[in-house]
Amino acid sequence: MWGLEQAVKTAEAFVDQPGDDLDWGNTLLIVTADHANSLMRLTGSPVLGKGDLPAQVGGTPWTYPGGEVVYGTTGHTNELVTLYARGSRAFLFEGYAGSRYPGTRIVDNTEVFAVMLEAAGTP
Repeated sequence: MWGLEQAVKTAEAFVDQPGDDLDWGNTLLIVTADHANSLMRLTGSPVLGKGDLPAQVGGTPWTYPGGEVVYGTTGHTNELVTLYARGSRAFLFEGYAGSRYPGTRIVDNTEVFAVMLEAAGTP
């Protein structure tokens, strides 16, 4: 997770560099996943930093004797994943939020592709 955060920060810093024609007015950054594949939940105990992991005991599944983490591997899941969008035309996701799942803000994974096409001006 830390590596993903650093990759996003690097991409944002690249767009923010002065002296070129690249900016948030002509760039759309989308960060998401195609599916969830496990279950890992922090229980609200201490805030964890880079390299600061709770004690774990190997096995299938891993266990965390301090109770800070609940973890299990289930393969691909239908659990919702986060979608982050910044920049030009990121607002297009608003038009899709809840369209397939009324009463929610869920954006279906196929709609991410639709936003990408629309943002690129592709019919």
